[in-house]
Amino acid sequence: MSGITAITAGDPSGIGPEITVKALRSLSAAERKKIIIIGEATSLEQCGWRENLAPLLPVTAPGFKLIKSENSAYSGAVSFKAFELAVRLALKGKLSAVVTAPVSKKAWLMAGIKYKGHTEYLREASGSEPLMSFHKGAVNAALVTEHVSIKDLPGRISAGKIAEKARIFIPALRRLGFREKELLVSGLNPHCGESGELGTEEEESVKPALKILRKTGVFASGPYNSDSIWELFFKRKAAGLLFMYHDQLLTGIKNLGGRNPVVHATWGLPFFRTSPAHGTAFDISWKNSAD
Repeated sequence: MSGITAITAGDPSGIGPEITVKALRSLSAAERKKIIIIGEATSLEQCGWRENLAPLLPVTAPGFKLIKSENSAYSGAVSFKAFELAVRLALKGKLSAVVTAPVSKKAWLMAGIKYKGHTEYLREASGSEPLMSFHKGAVNAALVTEHVSIKDLPGRISAGKIAEKARIFIPALRRLGFREKELLVSGLNPHCGESGELGTEEEESVKPALKILRKTGVFASGPYNSDSIWELFFKRKAAGLLFMYHDQLLTGIKNLGGRNPVVHATWGLPFFRTSPAHGTAFDISWKNSAD
Protein backbone atom coordinates (compact mmCIF):
# COMPACT_ATOMS: atom_id res chain seq x y z
CA MET A 1 0.00 0.00 0.00
CA SER A 2 1.11 3.54 -0.76
CA GLY A 3 0.35 5.19 2.57
CA ILE A 4 -1.40 8.00 0.68
CA THR A 5 -4.94 9.08 1.52
CA ALA A 6 -7.19 10.82 -1.01
CA ILE A 7 -9.94 13.18 0.07
CA THR A 8 -12.67 13.57 -2.53
CA ALA A 9 -14.13 17.04 -2.05
CA GLY A 10 -17.74 15.98 -2.56
CA ASP A 11 -20.49 18.06 -4.13
CA PRO A 12 -19.03 21.49 -4.96
CA SER A 13 -22.45 23.09 -4.50
CA GLY A 14 -22.55 22.03 -0.85
CA ILE A 15 -20.20 22.11 2.14
CA GLY A 16 -17.74 19.55 0.74
CA PRO A 17 -15.05 22.00 -0.44
CA GLU A 18 -15.32 24.05 2.76
CA ILE A 19 -14.95 21.14 5.18
CA THR A 20 -12.18 19.65 3.03
CA VAL A 21 -10.12 22.82 3.34
CA LYS A 22 -10.89 23.18 7.06
CA ALA A 23 -9.87 19.57 7.66
CA LEU A 24 -6.55 20.16 5.90
CA ARG A 25 -5.88 23.26 7.95
CA SER A 26 -6.42 21.28 11.16
CA LEU A 27 -3.55 18.91 10.26
CA SER A 28 0.17 19.37 10.59
CA ALA A 29 2.37 19.84 7.54
CA ALA A 30 3.79 16.35 8.10
CA GLU A 31 0.31 14.81 8.11
CA ARG A 32 -0.72 16.71 4.98
CA LYS A 33 2.25 15.24 3.07
CA LYS A 34 0.36 11.93 2.99
CA ILE A 35 -2.83 13.46 1.53
CA ILE A 36 -4.04 14.40 -1.92
CA ILE A 37 -7.31 16.13 -2.84
CA ILE A 38 -9.51 15.12 -5.76
CA GLY A 39 -12.23 17.60 -6.67
CA GLU A 40 -13.41 20.61 -8.62
CA ALA A 41 -10.75 23.34 -8.51
CA THR A 42 -12.84 26.56 -8.58
CA SER A 43 -14.97 25.64 -5.56
CA LEU A 44 -11.93 24.51 -3.57
CA GLU A 45 -10.01 27.69 -4.39
CA GLN A 46 -12.95 29.84 -3.34
CA CYS A 47 -12.96 27.98 0.00
CA GLY A 48 -9.28 28.72 0.54
CA TRP A 49 -7.45 25.75 -0.93
CA ARG A 50 -3.88 26.50 -1.84
CA GLU A 51 -1.23 24.11 -3.15
CA ASN A 52 0.73 24.27 0.10
CA LEU A 53 -2.16 22.56 1.90
CA ALA A 54 -2.16 19.41 -0.27
CA PRO A 55 -1.79 18.52 -3.96
CA LEU A 56 -4.97 18.67 -6.01
CA LEU A 57 -6.04 16.33 -8.78
CA PRO A 58 -8.66 18.53 -10.45
CA VAL A 59 -11.77 17.11 -12.08
CA THR A 60 -14.43 18.88 -14.09
CA ALA A 61 -17.38 18.17 -16.36
CA PRO A 62 -18.27 19.49 -19.82
CA GLY A 63 -19.58 23.07 -19.53
CA PHE A 64 -19.23 22.98 -15.75
CA LYS A 65 -20.95 25.80 -13.85
CA LEU A 66 -20.68 26.23 -10.10
CA ILE A 67 -24.27 26.60 -8.90
CA LYS A 68 -24.03 27.14 -5.18
CA SER A 69 -26.31 25.75 -2.45
CA GLU A 70 -28.62 23.66 -4.63
CA ASN A 71 -28.68 20.44 -6.58
CA SER A 72 -27.06 20.60 -9.98
CA ALA A 73 -26.26 18.07 -12.69
CA TYR A 74 -22.86 19.75 -13.06
CA SER A 75 -22.02 19.14 -9.41
CA GLY A 76 -23.41 15.62 -9.54
CA ALA A 77 -21.17 14.76 -12.50
CA VAL A 78 -18.07 16.29 -10.93
CA SER A 79 -18.53 14.72 -7.48
CA PHE A 80 -19.00 11.27 -9.01
CA LYS A 81 -16.02 11.71 -11.30
CA ALA A 82 -13.79 12.61 -8.33
CA PHE A 83 -14.98 9.58 -6.37
CA GLU A 84 -14.61 7.27 -9.35
CA LEU A 85 -11.02 8.43 -9.88
CA ALA A 86 -10.14 7.91 -6.21
CA VAL A 87 -11.53 4.37 -6.24
CA ARG A 88 -9.63 3.50 -9.43
CA LEU A 89 -6.39 4.75 -7.90
CA ALA A 90 -7.04 2.85 -4.67
CA LEU A 91 -7.80 -0.39 -6.51
CA LYS A 92 -4.48 -0.01 -8.37
CA GLY A 93 -2.66 0.29 -5.04
CA LYS A 94 -1.87 3.99 -5.50
CA LEU A 95 -3.88 4.92 -2.40
CA SER A 96 -4.25 3.29 1.01
CA ALA A 97 -7.45 5.10 1.98
CA VAL A 98 -10.21 7.26 0.54
CA VAL A 99 -12.10 9.89 2.54
CA THR A 100 -15.26 11.10 0.84
CA ALA A 101 -16.87 14.46 1.54
CA PRO A 102 -20.68 14.52 1.17
CA VAL A 103 -22.38 14.10 -2.21
CA SER A 104 -25.98 14.63 -3.25
CA LYS A 105 -27.75 11.51 -4.46
CA LYS A 106 -30.26 13.73 -6.25
CA ALA A 107 -27.45 15.53 -8.08
CA TRP A 108 -26.02 12.16 -9.14
CA LEU A 109 -29.43 11.25 -10.51
CA MET A 110 -29.66 14.58 -12.36
CA ALA A 111 -26.26 13.86 -13.90
CA GLY A 112 -27.39 10.42 -15.08
CA ILE A 113 -25.32 8.48 -12.51
CA LYS A 114 -26.95 5.10 -11.94
CA TYR A 115 -25.66 4.50 -8.41
CA LYS A 116 -27.70 5.40 -5.33
CA GLY A 117 -24.58 6.20 -3.35
CA HIS A 118 -20.92 5.51 -2.70
CA THR A 119 -21.47 1.99 -1.35
CA GLU A 120 -23.30 0.74 -4.41
CA TYR A 121 -20.49 1.91 -6.69
CA LEU A 122 -17.84 0.42 -4.40
CA ARG A 123 -19.53 -2.98 -4.61
CA GLU A 124 -19.48 -2.98 -8.40
CA ALA A 125 -16.03 -1.46 -8.88
CA SER A 126 -14.20 -3.59 -6.32
CA GLY A 127 -16.01 -6.90 -6.83
CA SER A 128 -16.15 -7.11 -3.02
CA GLU A 129 -19.10 -7.06 -0.65
CA PRO A 130 -18.83 -3.79 1.32
CA LEU A 131 -20.08 -3.33 4.86
CA MET A 132 -21.59 0.05 5.71
CA SER A 133 -20.83 0.96 9.33
CA PHE A 134 -21.05 3.93 11.67
CA HIS A 135 -18.87 4.73 14.66
CA LYS A 136 -19.26 7.18 17.54
CA GLY A 137 -16.66 6.91 20.26
CA ALA A 138 -16.84 3.32 21.53
CA VAL A 139 -20.10 2.67 19.66
CA ASN A 140 -19.72 0.56 16.52
CA ALA A 141 -22.75 -0.33 14.41
CA ALA A 142 -23.20 -1.81 10.95
CA LEU A 143 -25.92 -2.49 8.39
CA VAL A 144 -27.18 -5.61 6.63
CA THR A 145 -28.81 -3.52 3.87
CA GLU A 146 -27.98 -0.03 2.62
CA HIS A 147 -30.16 2.37 0.62
CA VAL A 148 -33.26 0.20 0.32
CA SER A 149 -36.91 1.27 0.59
CA ILE A 150 -38.89 -0.18 3.49
CA LYS A 151 -41.21 -2.10 1.18
CA ASP A 152 -38.27 -3.93 -0.41
CA LEU A 153 -36.51 -4.89 2.82
CA PRO A 154 -37.99 -8.38 3.34
CA GLY A 155 -36.66 -9.50 -0.03
CA ARG A 156 -33.17 -8.19 0.75
CA ILE A 157 -32.73 -9.94 4.10
CA SER A 158 -31.69 -13.58 4.42
CA ALA A 159 -29.78 -15.72 6.88
CA GLY A 160 -26.86 -15.87 4.47
CA LYS A 161 -26.77 -12.09 4.00
CA ILE A 162 -26.87 -11.40 7.74
CA ALA A 163 -24.10 -13.93 8.41
CA GLU A 164 -22.00 -12.50 5.56
CA LYS A 165 -22.22 -8.96 6.92
CA ALA A 166 -21.40 -10.13 10.44
CA ARG A 167 -18.31 -11.97 9.17
CA ILE A 168 -17.05 -8.72 7.61
CA PHE A 169 -17.84 -6.75 10.75
CA ILE A 170 -16.06 -9.03 13.24
CA PRO A 171 -12.53 -8.48 11.79
CA ALA A 172 -13.27 -4.75 11.63
CA LEU A 173 -14.19 -4.76 15.32
CA ARG A 174 -10.97 -6.62 16.11
CA ARG A 175 -8.99 -3.98 14.24
CA LEU A 176 -10.67 -1.42 16.47
CA GLY A 177 -9.54 -3.32 19.56
CA PHE A 178 -12.65 -5.33 20.42
CA ARG A 179 -11.87 -9.02 20.87
CA GLU A 180 -14.07 -11.85 22.12
CA LYS A 181 -16.93 -9.47 22.84
CA GLU A 182 -20.57 -9.79 21.90
CA LEU A 183 -22.20 -8.71 18.64
CA LEU A 184 -25.85 -7.72 19.16
CA VAL A 185 -28.17 -8.26 16.19
CA SER A 186 -31.46 -6.44 15.73
CA GLY A 187 -34.72 -7.76 14.40
CA LEU A 188 -36.64 -6.24 11.50
CA ASN A 189 -40.27 -6.11 12.60
CA PRO A 190 -42.02 -4.48 15.58
CA HIS A 191 -41.47 -6.59 18.72
CA CYS A 192 -39.17 -8.80 16.64
CA GLY A 193 -42.19 -10.20 14.83
CA GLU A 194 -44.02 -11.58 17.90
CA SER A 195 -43.12 -15.18 16.94
CA GLY A 196 -44.32 -14.63 13.39
CA GLU A 197 -47.51 -12.68 14.12
CA LEU A 198 -45.99 -9.36 12.97
CA GLY A 199 -43.55 -10.71 10.42
CA THR A 200 -41.48 -13.82 9.84
CA GLU A 201 -38.01 -12.43 9.09
CA GLU A 202 -36.77 -12.98 12.65
CA GLU A 203 -37.74 -16.68 12.58
CA GLU A 204 -36.75 -17.32 8.96
CA SER A 205 -33.60 -15.20 8.64
CA VAL A 206 -32.22 -13.62 11.81
CA LYS A 207 -32.32 -16.63 14.15
CA PRO A 208 -30.88 -19.03 11.50
CA ALA A 209 -28.10 -16.49 10.84
CA LEU A 210 -27.25 -16.42 14.54
CA LYS A 211 -26.99 -20.22 14.55
CA ILE A 212 -24.62 -20.09 11.57
CA LEU A 213 -22.46 -17.50 13.29
CA ARG A 214 -22.31 -19.35 16.62
CA LYS A 215 -21.23 -22.54 14.85
CA THR A 216 -18.26 -20.64 13.43
CA GLY A 217 -17.28 -19.23 16.81
CA VAL A 218 -18.83 -15.77 16.54
CA PHE A 219 -20.25 -14.50 19.83
CA ALA A 220 -23.54 -13.10 18.50
CA SER A 221 -26.97 -12.77 20.08
CA GLY A 222 -30.44 -11.55 19.17
CA PRO A 223 -32.75 -10.67 17.64
CA TYR A 224 -33.42 -7.56 19.71
CA ASN A 225 -35.89 -4.73 19.28
CA SER A 226 -34.17 -1.71 17.75
CA ASP A 227 -35.27 0.50 20.66
CA SER A 228 -33.96 -1.70 23.49
CA ILE A 229 -30.79 -2.92 21.76
CA TRP A 230 -28.96 0.31 22.61
CA GLU A 231 -29.45 -0.12 26.36
CA LEU A 232 -28.25 -3.73 26.09
CA PHE A 233 -25.19 -2.62 24.17
CA PHE A 234 -24.03 -0.32 26.96
CA LYS A 235 -25.08 -2.66 29.77
CA ARG A 236 -23.19 -5.63 28.34
CA LYS A 237 -20.27 -3.57 27.01
CA ALA A 238 -20.70 -5.33 23.69
CA ALA A 239 -18.36 -4.93 20.74
CA GLY A 240 -20.90 -3.90 18.13
CA LEU A 241 -24.43 -3.79 16.81
CA LEU A 242 -25.76 -5.13 13.51
CA PHE A 243 -28.98 -3.59 12.19
CA MET A 244 -31.23 -4.71 9.35
CA TYR A 245 -31.72 -1.30 7.71
CA HIS A 246 -30.49 2.25 7.42
CA ASP A 247 -32.79 4.29 9.67
CA GLN A 248 -32.82 1.68 12.45
CA LEU A 249 -29.13 2.40 12.96
CA LEU A 250 -28.86 6.10 12.09
CA THR A 251 -31.80 7.22 14.23
CA GLY A 252 -30.24 5.63 17.28
CA ILE A 253 -26.59 6.56 16.87
CA LYS A 254 -27.27 10.17 15.86
CA ASN A 255 -29.33 10.70 19.01
CA LEU A 256 -26.68 9.46 21.41
CA GLY A 257 -25.19 12.12 23.63
CA GLY A 258 -21.55 13.07 23.86
CA ARG A 259 -19.14 15.13 21.82
CA ASN A 260 -17.79 12.40 19.54
CA PRO A 261 -18.99 12.85 15.95
CA VAL A 262 -20.57 10.01 14.00
CA VAL A 263 -18.15 8.67 11.38
CA HIS A 264 -19.10 6.42 8.48
CA ALA A 265 -16.68 3.65 7.43
CA THR A 266 -16.83 1.03 4.69
CA TRP A 267 -15.20 -2.33 5.45
CA GLY A 268 -14.59 -5.35 3.24
CA LEU A 269 -12.72 -3.45 0.52
CA PRO A 270 -9.07 -3.76 -0.59
CA PHE A 271 -8.58 -0.26 0.87
CA PHE A 272 -10.09 1.76 3.72
CA ARG A 273 -12.87 4.25 3.07
CA THR A 274 -14.48 6.66 5.49
CA SER A 275 -16.68 9.76 5.43
CA PRO A 276 -18.65 12.08 7.70
CA ALA A 277 -22.15 10.87 8.47
CA HIS A 278 -23.94 13.95 7.15
CA GLY A 279 -25.03 15.35 3.83
CA THR A 280 -24.26 18.31 1.61
CA ALA A 281 -26.00 20.81 3.95
CA PHE A 282 -27.04 23.19 1.18
CA ASP A 283 -28.80 25.37 3.78
CA ILE A 284 -25.51 26.39 5.42
CA SER A 285 -23.19 25.96 2.45
CA TRP A 286 -21.04 28.84 1.20
CA LYS A 287 -21.48 30.72 4.49
CA ASN A 288 -18.25 29.56 6.13
CA SER A 289 -20.28 28.05 8.97
CA ALA A 290 -19.79 24.32 8.42
CA ASP A 291 -17.60 22.46 10.91
